[in-house]
Amino acid sequence: MEQIQLKKSDSKAVEEKWEKFWVDFPKEMELKDKVVLKLKRKKYSQQPEVLARIKEYRKKPEVKARKKAYSQRPEVKARKKAYSQRPEVLAREKERATKRYIQLKNKENKRREKLGIKLIGLFKTAEEKKEKQKEYSQRPEVKARMKEYYQENKEKISKGEKEYYQKNKEKIKTYHKEYRKTNKKKIQVYNQTPRRKKSNSNYVKKRRRNDPLFLLQCRLSNSLRSALKRYSKTGKIKTSNKYGVNYDKIIENLKPFPKRIGNYEVDHIIPLSWFNFNNQEEIKWAFAPENHQWLTKKENQEKKNRYIYIK
Repeated sequence: MEQIQLKKSDSKAVEEKWEKFWVDFPKEMELKDKVVLKLKRKKYSQQPEVLARIKEYRKKPEVKARKKAYSQRPEVKARKKAYSQRPEVLAREKERATKRYIQLKNKENKRREKLGIKLIGLFKTAEEKKEKQKEYSQRPEVKARMKEYYQENKEKISKGEKEYYQKNKEKIKTYHKEYRKTNKKKIQVYNQTPRRKKSNSNYVKKRRRNDPLFLLQCRLSNSLRSALKRYSKTGKIKTSNKYGVNYDKIIENLKPFPKRIGNYEVDHIIPLSWFNFNNQEEIKWAFAPENHQWLTKKENQEKKNRYIYIK
């Protein structure tokens, strides 16, 4: 057998190659082990019982609290913000949103094809979009989620609402004014619902306790309503302004208010029963600012239906 003689330079190159191999081999094996381990973990975490266990663990209050506390850290927030601003992340999010939109559009297309409707956009009209949103918000799981979020972020939400209102005060006022003009019947129907009646009564009770001017205005309004109901044929069919009654002027005339306003009543100097409430001019005279005075409850009961002016 013929022996092959290697040159010194060749043996040196082989030695270097082997040395490099024994240096790189552990690293490659370590990397391979990491990949294998990662795949094993992924496979394990996809098992139904494992997923159920993870879900149950994440629902625990202490886990939620820990997660929330971690996410509120300034360094974590900064890291998240920096990550979300990366060009590749923004591009990925945009791509994901586009895919989602196309999926929804295709789904809607198929539904409309079955019904024989041509698709104009994702939703045919703005009304349809509102209906979809309304339907979604009425789902029990969505309601529960919204309630939970509100309870957790009550202060943050109220602060945001106040800031928004202060920035857009005029815009909101004009919108509400126009809405009230165009949706009178809708508002009337809504105001008759038990929930609205209850909330209104609670609001009125609370404000009457804390706001003397509002209490006085309510008393005057009730006085006008009951007088028209009692002494006129039609009852109250117009607003107080159209009858010529100005509550602000009456309140101004009654100033200064008594210290213990709860012990006093607003009396009509010339009793209401002396006027003809079928005549609009006489309604105006009956509720003239000068025809009002403060009397204690006892004094008002003793006065009855008589003309008595007390300075």
